[in-house]
Amino acid sequence: MPWFAAAVPAATAASATAAAVPVATTAATAATTLGTLNTLATIGTVAGAGVSAYSSIQQGKEAEANAKYNSGLLKQQATQTEAATEYGAIQNQKKTDAYKNSMFNQFGSAGLDITGTPLSLMADTAAELAKDQAMFTRAGMNKASYLRNQAQGELAMGADRRRAGLWQAGTSLLAGGTNMAILNMDYNSKLNQIKRMYG
Repeated sequence: MPWFAAAVPAATAASATAAAVPVATTAATAATTLGTLNTLATIGTVAGAGVSAYSSIQQGKEAEANAKYNSGLLKQQATQTEAATEYGAIQNQKKTDAYKNSMFNQFGSAGLDITGTPLSLMADTAAELAKDQAMFTRAGMNKASYLRNQAQGELAMGADRRRAGLWQAGTSLLAGGTNMAILNMDYNSKLNQIKRMYG
């Protein structure tokens, strides 16, 4: 037997031992790196979903707060409109009464009999003034009612926006959970590939 025949099995065994150490080290390094990357991806997914959910909730709260503020302004305008309408109605009634008294005094001081045409004229004028006053009051109260309805609409929209923010937050968290499940499946798949590849 030649001298190198005995050396070949020894060299092959040494080579196999040397190759086995790097393969095991490579497999462990690959698995560790994969685990680290999966952890970082999971943290990023959880943080992203959390930030998105928090942002959605905050936007909903801010929208509701703005709607409450706007509703308060509209209610205040409605109250001011009602007060102005009531004041205007009182002033119009005073003008109407003064006009009727003035006409009565003018007819009386001129020595005219108030029956007949002068009385009819006074009645027609009073009816027109009363109609104008009713229209003024109705228009003011309609405007106040419209403002109050807008105020209620603002509150409803604010509540809807708050609920939409909560739904969006839930959707963000659900999407984050789904992404985490996908990451976990991908991690397990790649870890199994490493195990099959190295050993």
